[in-house]
Amino acid sequence: MSSPKCVTVTCVRRNAESSTEDHSRPASELAPLRIIKLRTVYYGAATIAIVTAAVIIWLWREAGNSPQLRIDAVRTGFTVGFGAGGALALILAARRQWLQERSQDHQERAKLLDHQHLERVASATEHDTRSRRITELYSKSLDQLGSEKAVVRLGGLYALERLAAENPPHRQMIVNVICAYLRMPFDYILDPSVSQDELAVRLAAQRILEKNLYSGGAVSQSTGPTYDSQRKEIDIDLSGASLVDFYFVHCRVGRAMFDRSHFFGNRTLFTGTEFEQAWFQDATFHCPTFIEDAATSDIFLNGACFEDDFCFNRSVVRRGAWVHGAKFLKNSYLVEAKFDGKADFAESKFEGDVSFDGARFSQPSRFSGATFRAATSFDDVDLAALVDLAFDKKIVRRQTESPLLTRFDKKTDPNG
Repeated sequence: MSSPKCVTVTCVRRNAESSTEDHSRPASELAPLRIIKLRTVYYGAATIAIVTAAVIIWLWREAGNSPQLRIDAVRTGFTVGFGAGGALALILAARRQWLQERSQDHQERAKLLDHQHLERVASATEHDTRSRRITELYSKSLDQLGSEKAVVRLGGLYALERLAAENPPHRQMIVNVICAYLRMPFDYILDPSVSQDELAVRLAAQRILEKNLYSGGAVSQSTGPTYDSQRKEIDIDLSGASLVDFYFVHCRVGRAMFDRSHFFGNRTLFTGTEFEQAWFQDATFHCPTFIEDAATSDIFLNGACFEDDFCFNRSVVRRGAWVHGAKFLKNSYLVEAKFDGKADFAESKFEGDVSFDGARFSQPSRFSGATFRAATSFDDVDLAALVDLAFDKKIVRRQTESPLLTRFDKKTDPNG
């Protein structure tokens, strides 16, 4: 007889429950099978034989001396034995079928896990390859930006532009690099005839910034900024930069820093741009500046100097406009501007004509200490907090030969 072997035996109900549980488990967490020795099977066969014999003996005694009944007793006893054996065989067959199905299911799930693993490996490999490529292009672009040749620097800028277009998650990093380049010292402030090559590079950098921040639409005057809470806005930091013909038209920016910056050229445009915050503290605008149809939550113009015309027509400020101590050396237009929060124009100096016609002030606003040296118009101004405005305190007006024109025509007083 062959060497002892081990077999697996379990009840059908237990098998069904285990099968149901196995389908909800990963292939690596299948419950281990219970195994028993071969003698257990022998014990089962012996038990069937004993039960068969007991049935035959019991029926034999009940049959008495009748030959026919004794034959029926033997037949019945063996029938019971064969039935019990058949039941055991059926259980073993069911067990064998369940094992085969379990094995097949395990193999299929193992293949699925292998496939998923291969996909993860491929994805990780692709990600690593992409990351290395981005790093290489980024490093190469930085090297190009440090070149002494303008054409090489231009190539570096356009490589960064392509990198930003193909990899949106890296846009903020690339914008930071371009802003850092524009913050580098530039002699335009001292010598307008500075190298045209460097000027061309800087103009290209500005255009790339505008392209990456372009929103493609106008600002709604009824709702103002329409920030998407699911979208991360790009911040820019151009503090102390010298910018020439700076155009940000219909752009969408997070926090924009222009503190101490200088704006040169024919004009500066922020038309239709949405800011989360706009900082222009101590900035100097050497050319006409247009921040029209724009929108922002906060704008900081403290100490800013506008050497040419300033236009803020139809722009919306949601929280606060801080214009304390700003200088407007030529004409200023804030027609139909909307200030939903506090507006602080205290100590500001308006040297040219000023128009606040149709402007809307929703909260207390300060003009104390402001200087108006030319015609000033507040025609059709809706002053919701008229009693809190400081027009009656320390408004300085230089006496000139011609009378100063300051109008508050058609103003709306909420108290009637």
